[in-house]
Amino acid sequence: MESFLAGLGISGVTALGVMAYRHPRAYARIAMPLLLLMTACYVSAGIWDQAVATTAAALSPHIESNDASRVAQIIEDLRPNYGIATALMGGGTFLIFFFLWLPDLLKTGEEEGKSRPKGKAQEKDET
Repeated sequence: MESFLAGLGISGVTALGVMAYRHPRAYARIAMPLLLLMTACYVSAGIWDQAVATTAAALSPHIESNDASRVAQIIEDLRPNYGIATALMGGGTFLIFFFLWLPDLLKTGEEEGKSRPKGKAQEKDET
């Protein structure tokens, strides 16, 4: 499952990079909503973590001592890994802003009316 999610993430980043390069205006329109969605997911993970911790604290008096280690492991499994979540949030924020800067970096010139260099396939079609 982790391999599938990693592949899905890599393909999503690739798609955003292609979109940012080929359609910079359209990417600029979705960049901030995407950043807000990422922030909402990060905050939701924090709310989930707090809810699990609060519930565990409220239920701890009702847990028998011989089940305490098993319950502690279950609670630990339910809590998100903030190292990974913070790295994803930081990396995602960096990529969103990098992709906003990408057309200027590569000087595509779409806003100025300049055309990009043609590839071999495009040159062949014109002849």
